[in-house]
Amino acid sequence: MSESRLPDNREDDSPVGDVRRVREELSQQFGNDVRQLGEYARHVGEQAERELGCTIVRKLIAPSSTDQ
Repeated sequence: MSESRLPDNREDDSPVGDVRRVREELSQQFGNDVRQLGEYARHVGEQAERELGCTIVRKLIAPSSTDQ
């Protein structure tokens, strides 16, 4: 059985196409190194915080009622 592949549509301007392009770029840059990707995300957040002059609000995860 042959495997069918979707054509590579670089001109896809939909949000799905945008996500695919970003994912492809990150995959090429970081491969499967999740720690390196996380470090990059932290760096970008800190840089944006400095440039915008405001503090980035981070969501705190509250323990659920079953975690007591």
